[in-house]
Amino acid sequence: SGVLEQLPPVGQFRNVAGIGHGGAPFAVGPSETVAEMLSAYHDKRLTHLVLTFHAPGMASEAVRRSMRAFARDIMPAIAAW
Repeated sequence: SGVLEQLPPVGQFRNVAGIGHGGAPFAVGPSETVAEMLSAYHDKRLTHLVLTFHAPGMASEAVRRSMRAFARDIMPAIAAW
């Protein structure tokens, strides 16, 4: 808890305990993995789902690639909820 003394490399964020928003882990990996992690919210009666694609240190092209993959591979299933 609290501020990290040093930011881990981008690929290591997923391994830092409690680093996700509100303690929820980051959904990182291939589209299938992210979709499976997000499916935990399917029956939670949510009205909003907030997603962050740009972690500190990420290159802009990697962010755009992640956003395109999300829109193509994951968003259609979430929209059907």
